[in-house]
Formats: sequence, structure tokens, C-alpha cells
Amino acid sequence: MTGVTATIVPIIAQQPAAPVEFLDLIDIRTADADGTQPDGAQPPFPTELLPHPFRGFVEDIADRKQVPADFAGIPTIIMAATAIGSAIHLRPMKHDDWSERPCLWGVVISPTGTMKSPTMDAATKPLKDHELARKKVWKTEYEAWKALPEDARKYTPAPIRDRYITNNATTEKIVHLMTPEGNGTPGHLLFYADELTAFFGGMDRYSKGSDGGDRAFFLTCHSGGPYNSDRVTEGRSNSVDDCYLSIVGGIQPGKVAELFRGGEVDGLTARFGLAVEPKPMEQVLWVDKRPDYDARHKVKAWINEVSSRGPREEPHRLDGLAYAIASRWLEETRRRAEAARGTSFGAHLAKYPGLYVRLMLVFHYMKHDAFAPAEVDSETATVAKRFIDEYLEPHARRLYGLIEAHPAMEGARRIAEWIGDSGKGHARVRSITLRDVRRKGWKEFAHAKNEEQAILDALKLLDAYGWLRLRERFSGVKGGRPTIEAVVNPKAYEG
Repeated sequence: MTGVTATIVPIIAQQPAAPVEFLDLIDIRTADADGTQPDGAQPPFPTELLPHPFRGFVEDIADRKQVPADFAGIPTIIMAATAIGSAIHLRPMKHDDWSERPCLWGVVISPTGTMKSPTMDAATKPLKDHELARKKVWKTEYEAWKALPEDARKYTPAPIRDRYITNNATTEKIVHLMTPEGNGTPGHLLFYADELTAFFGGMDRYSKGSDGGDRAFFLTCHSGGPYNSDRVTEGRSNSVDDCYLSIVGGIQPGKVAELFRGGEVDGLTARFGLAVEPKPMEQVLWVDKRPDYDARHKVKAWINEVSSRGPREEPHRLDGLAYAIASRWLEETRRRAEAARGTSFGAHLAKYPGLYVRLMLVFHYMKHDAFAPAEVDSETATVAKRFIDEYLEPHARRLYGLIEAHPAMEGARRIAEWIGDSGKGHARVRSITLRDVRRKGWKEFAHAKNEEQAILDALKLLDAYGWLRLRERFSGVKGGRPTIEAVVNPKAYEG
């Protein structure tokens, strides 16, 4: 037997490798948790639910930029919430004093180079223009104040510039902008960033301190309530009666899992109720047409009217039919959230009752104007319900499904991105070993309890998705421990 074996081994070693057969390739970078991409997993933004002129405003921007309507729709709704501000409330129950104000957080998930930022800039332009117009008024008033005699200035407060948008500010500066001394219109502040990764990262760094003040502050901004900031090093204090900060921005798909996993810990990421990952455009055309200035001007006029009105003495209420619709939906949603307790999606779902009330209030004002009726009608209650059920929740289920679907999903996506990028002007990755991945030092594997097993699990998942084919590579005639090698599917470079 020994002689036979010695004769066979060299023959096997000299034979050419058998051709590798790959499974059908599924893009694991965007696929659903179960490896499929069913119709409706990423429903399009329902522009038909937006009242005039907002529907035309969003559709016009999306058409001219040739992007999914989500890119313009999400920031437009959050911009409207900012204009309404913290002084307006909706009380959805007849006897309980629970109420919500229109503070909304949203994020648009899309890769770089998809026209996400230019579209979001265009959607928030009416609020920026409103702030610039108020700045001109302030400048005139300030110059007049400076022209007063010095004695008169002592008894005449200097005019304060109205602020509505901040793009990059420390927590202390945001707190200052919420005070009457730092903002002529407290309660109308939007944090808008092209890329929200830095926003989250800044909080992570700050929270390593003794008090974790950043996260606590932003949680207060969403829910509302007083906040006091006392900084010994700066020698000043800021006191806010009611924190209000809406947030909107973009983020890349590869960063989502890192930031949104564990949303049940303190509920910060779960508060991003308007988190969507739009489906890419099937066909992009070259469009050069006149903007819909009529819709844009009407949105600007709406912002000016709504942001200029004072607070209501009483919160808005629901009419009889709206109350019946809302009560049933709220009860069902609370039950579903309870059933999903302990998961990131369950934490997200638990925020839907508050999100629903806030959306009803925003759609109520978008439908009317600065002097919206005291009661929200059944049509608005239904619109807000559909916006969550038919649009936001499918996106959320897909988002949290990708995050929680498989322990190896995050690492597999990291390897897939490496393979895909290698086909773009770089040397293509033809095969992969555990050692190749380990040398990258990626945190998806470096932080695992068993790094080698984590890499192997990710490669197995990529094998199931058709990205590669695992096989054992033998050391040669002398034997030795075989090496696991992953042969890359050539189709992985085509995307």
C-alpha cells in the first residue's frame, strides 16, 4: 500500500486544477438578510402622500437630479418640522397629557457619487434662504443699534441673529444656539450634515469621558425638556428651557452596521425614524430643464409664515375619526414592539408611537399653513400611518435585518467591498486566504474572540452568496496542513 500511495501522490500533484464552478452571485453589499432582493423591500418615496406644494417641490428636484425621490423627500419633511418648531404640540389622547412636538431625525443611506449631497442641499435650500433673509434684516437692525449713542446702547439690547441651520458645531455651541442669547428663534434648529459618520464618531469619543454628556444631550434634544450646561474650563453656563434639534444627513452603507447595531442600548440610533436606503435608479437620463420656481417659492413662503408664528396656547388634538384610527394603530404598534423587545429593531419599533404623532403634526401643517386648524383630521392620520407602514417600516426592517441577520454579515461585506474595489483600476484579487484577510487588520475580525473563525465564517457566507468558492490548497508532496483558499468569482468585478 505504501508504494502505491507514493506513486499516486506525484500524479495528483501534477494534474491541473479542476475548473471552479460558482453559484449565482448575489450582491451581499445590498442584499436582504435572507440573500434575496424581493420587490418592495425598498419601497420608493411616496410623493403622492405629500400635500401641495411639497409634492411638486420634491418631484422636481428628484427629476432634475435624476435621483430617487427619497434624497429630496426625507430632508424636506425634516425641514418642515424644523420650521414648525418646538412650540407646537399634538396631544393624541383624550385624557392623558402625552404630547409630541415635531422633532424628526432622518438619514439617507447611499454610496458616494450618487448625487445624494447636492440633492439634499437643494431640498434644504428654502430654509437656508430664509435664514439668509433673516440675516439681512438682523444686519440692518444691528447697524442701527451700533449707531445709537453709547448710553442708549446700555439700555437697548442688541438684536440677535436668527439661526435655523448648523452644519458642524460642538455640543456647547449647539446649546448656545438654543438660548435666546445665541439665536433669535430658539426652537427652530436643524443639524444638517452631508455625512453623519463624523456626528456619531464625535459622540463616541466624547462618551468615553466620565459623563457621556453628548449622547444624553442629543437624547434630550429629541424628546424635549430643559438642559443646563456648566463648563468650568470656559467659565460660562447655558440654560435651555426646551431643547429642540432636528437632524438629517447622509451616510454610506458600509458605515450603517457599525453605527446602528445596539440601538436598544440607549435608543439614540432608534430615534432616527426616517432612516432609508433608497433603491438605485434603474435608468439615469440627462435632464436640463427649468426648475419649478413656483413650488420652490411657495415652500419658502410657507416656511416664513410657519416659523414666524408664535406658540399655541393649547396643543392640537385629533378629531373623532382620526382618534379612532390613531388609537388602533398605536395599540397594535405597542404590541409588536413588545414582541420584538431586546432587539435593535424592537427598540426602533418602540419609537414609532411618538414618530407617528410627530408625523401627523408635520403633515397637518404641511397640508395647511401657519394657522392650521386645532384638530387633525382622519386624512392626515391615515397619511402618517401609511407613510410609516408602507414606506418607513419596510426600510427599517431591511436595515436592521441586514445588521442582525448573520454574525458574519459585516465581515463578509467588508471582504466583498475589497474584492469589488480591486476591479477598479487596481490588481484584481484572484484568490484569498485567511492570512490575506488577517493582514488587513479590519476591526470586523480583529475584535472577534476567534479571529480565524470569524474570517472563515465570512468567507463561507461569501461562498453561499456566489462571490467565491472555498477549497483546500495542499502544501505539496511532503504533505503538511492544507490551507483554506477562496477562489474569487470573476463576476464579482462586474458590479
